[in-house]
Amino acid sequence: MKYSVCMFAAAVAASAMFVGCFGKKDEASKNKEGVLSGAKEAVSAVADKASDAVAAAADKTAEVAEAAKDKAAEAVEAVKEGADAAAEAVAGAVAGAAAAVAPKEGTIRMITEATFPPYEFRQGKEVVGIDVEICKAIAKALGKELAIEDVEFDSVLPSLIAGKAELAAAGITVTEDRKMQVDFSVPYVRTGIVFVYAKDKPFEKGEDAKGKKVGVQNGTTSADYVREKLGQEPEMFDSPASAFAALKAGKVDVVIADIDPAKAVIKGQDGYDISDLLTVEEYAVAIKKGQPELLATVNKVINGLKDSGELDKITDDMTAKANAMAAAEEAKPAEAPKAE
Repeated sequence: MKYSVCMFAAAVAASAMFVGCFGKKDEASKNKEGVLSGAKEAVSAVADKASDAVAAAADKTAEVAEAAKDKAAEAVEAVKEGADAAAEAVAGAVAGAAAAVAPKEGTIRMITEATFPPYEFRQGKEVVGIDVEICKAIAKALGKELAIEDVEFDSVLPSLIAGKAELAAAGITVTEDRKMQVDFSVPYVRTGIVFVYAKDKPFEKGEDAKGKKVGVQNGTTSADYVREKLGQEPEMFDSPASAFAALKAGKVDVVIADIDPAKAVIKGQDGYDISDLLTVEEYAVAIKKGQPELLATVNKVINGLKDSGELDKITDDMTAKANAMAAAEEAKPAEAPKAE
């Protein structure tokens, strides 16, 4: 009896344990399902939020893109307007420059440097000289009036090339380098360069000037001679006359210049002389390249002046005028020194 009761109690306990175990398993399963359900709901909510955000971003991107498109269109239009304005301004500037460069109707322009007697020099306000008379004859043959512009010598050929004149005549020596830049007429004079020196310090040959201060006019073959033959840099001046003034003042030892202006500057100057020719050169009228008809007319006129003897008369007349002006200038009383 005691054993049966014990067996019954054990069975009841085992039964209770079995029921308890199955009860806990069902509770865990329910908890798991709850967690999964909650997770699914949370993920779904997040997905919905993300979808909403993507849609909103897409809408915003479309708005931004549209606004950017509008702004870009406005910018393009502004650029076009600015480009049109710039084009108009450039066209106006070009037209103005063309008008400034173009010759007046019925004229042909000569460019020169009027400090080179007897070829070009000033008589009062007028530019006169051998080159001027030649160019007047060319203008007459073309049925036009001659207009003259006076510039620095080293600007003569650049101005011609730039279209600021049709003729350049300034005692221009024909050289191979210059032939590459412009076309030359037939030569109208044979000449050369010489030393201008004080008689008590004579210069006769090129080597006499080596290592000395040599005065020359800017942009001339005299400057080329000093560089190429003497291997040194010359002292530069605006004209043969200003180089000679420097010689008289002791600022240079000798001057090299074309023979005709050299003769002009020493006229009436007893203490100075010139050497024999250091080079033999030729002067010609220069024109811009690519104008065969104009070149043919220029050559015809120059040959006519030479053949008729008219060029010799022009040369004698202008040389006499230049000499008379030099003598008159020399006869002027010296200015009294200013009081300190």
